[in-house]
Amino acid sequence: MDSFDYSPNPGRVVFGTGTIKNLPDELKTLRLSAPIILSTPEQINQAQDVENILTEHVKVAGIYANAMMHTPIEVTNAALEFAVSKGADCIISIGGGSTIGLGKAISIRTGLYHLAIPTTYAGSEMTPILGETQDGQKTTRSDPKIFPRTVIYDVDLTMSLPVSLSSRSTPRSAIP
Repeated sequence: MDSFDYSPNPGRVVFGTGTIKNLPDELKTLRLSAPIILSTPEQINQAQDVENILTEHVKVAGIYANAMMHTPIEVTNAALEFAVSKGADCIISIGGGSTIGLGKAISIRTGLYHLAIPTTYAGSEMTPILGETQDGQKTTRSDPKIFPRTVIYDVDLTMSLPVSLSSRSTPRSAIP
């Protein structure tokens, strides 16, 4: 028998249809009550939907809707300042790789609990890698602490993606 090492991801995965509605229970279980919600400017409506789901249950610290591709350090610093000024006790990132990357950047710097809600197939939510840009130079680092600690995959949030994107891992010959 061949030897191997297995290092499981340290996070919790919640998968299903409508699972975003379980968000208040997730926060309650974790004893978290003041999330900062992250998104890109184009996905602010989804961040506001998350805020609406949570409003009856917790006090949302705020929405920071300026996530950008390649996680520029200046965006991270502004988001950090925003999170601290609002008294956030956790991070909820909703969106694709840009937003989840910003959540990772804040979490690794502060230790705040990071809950990711992917809406694309970027895959950033399941890697211990953080890519950041400073002065036009992109760097990456890897650390198990970078993983979001909870990932909520709500199938409903991917239904608006183009079929060609959703089926990209399917061989072309299998697409009618």
